[in-house]
Amino acid sequence: MFTRLTFLLAVYLSVVAVVALKCHTGVDSVAAGSVDCAERQCMNSTSTKNSVFGCDFSQVCDLFQLFDGCVSDGDKVVCCCASADNCNVNQGSLRNVMGDLMSV
Repeated sequence: MFTRLTFLLAVYLSVVAVVALKCHTGVDSVAAGSVDCAERQCMNSTSTKNSVFGCDFSQVCDLFQLFDGCVSDGDKVVCCCASADNCNVNQGSLRNVMGDLMSV
């Protein structure tokens, strides 16, 4: 019994480790490090005032069904990604995915 429980726990932890995603966090060009976002996506949001990047704990990416893409409204842009660790930042700014940009 104990051996089977230990095995199942090891399998669960290895699966969780596989789906965990690291995302950069910060505001504008001030990076705050990389964090484990579990099963959430990484997200960037930007406007004329500032850019913010981190985990999508608010589930905005799910709401707009954004998977490695962006959505815009005027001068505001939200980009979501889950393709690789730290995919949400490129030298402190939004990823260059304007070709994938969809207007809401």
